[in-house]
Amino acid sequence: MNKKIALIVVVVIVIAGLVYYRETITGYLSKEAEYVSVTENIDVTAFRKISAVTMFDVPEGGDHRAEFSIFVDADGVVQNVRAIELDGESKVYFDKFSDGAYEVIKGKKLSEVGPIDRVGTSSLTTNAFNSVLNDLKAQL
Repeated sequence: MNKKIALIVVVVIVIAGLVYYRETITGYLSKEAEYVSVTENIDVTAFRKISAVTMFDVPEGGDHRAEFSIFVDADGVVQNVRAIELDGESKVYFDKFSDGAYEVIKGKKLSEVGPIDRVGTSSLTTNAFNSVLNDLKAQL
């Protein structure tokens, strides 16, 4: 009888793991698709995408993951910025951050961009972006 219960527990754990994995991947892909539909009418396929993912702590919300992408032209000049929260429901704030960061660094060479001040009403997102800025530059 104990073997039967143990087998049932293992099966339940495996199924729960598969469901969690599927939801995580599906959630990430749908957030990326949602965000792409609201960005500027810039053909980002004509530029090189440089991305980095980081973790940041949200008070009373725990750790969150964010992906920051910068699109540069052949000369390394910033042409677009995207920020996507991979774990949460704050798409509006990340859209505002993307727009604000773009206004601050557009037309500059990524290699010359320094830490930015609070944009898009979110110091947490700005700090997270600044934390990966060197990682983004290293990909040039």
